[in-house]
Amino acid sequence: MLDGFGFGYSSESRTLTVLDTKKAFKSTVMANNSYTRDTDEDVIPSSADDLVGYARLFISNPDLVERFRNDWPVNPVPDYKFFWDSATGDEGYNTFGHYKPRSNCQSKQLLAASPKSCAPLLELKVKQIVSVNSASQLDL
Repeated sequence: MLDGFGFGYSSESRTLTVLDTKKAFKSTVMANNSYTRDTDEDVIPSSADDLVGYARLFISNPDLVERFRNDWPVNPVPDYKFFWDSATGDEGYNTFGHYKPRSNCQSKQLLAASPKSCAPLLELKVKQIVSVNSASQLDL
């Protein structure tokens, strides 16, 4: 369902919303309308849909789930030219990288305070940092 893109609409009828679709279609409904983490948290509890798709946000953030889980920043959504202009090739469409968080264990104070918790981080890649306030809460 297109919702809010400004094309593919008839001026002869009103624009249907995701909620209209959910009322008429008695099965699973996925909303996919340039949602962000903040806007999807409003839509899902409203029962307007069952799922939220992120599509373009996933293209620019291949590690989107980890970014949401860890409150890491997200890359901006790529411009439409990356989807409609074949002259751009692969650039921008599948060349976005993963977020590289700074380890909390880079601090000499933290290493001195909790060397057993930080030592594995110096040798292994971090899967998830649960808390930026305490090295004792690292989930490796």
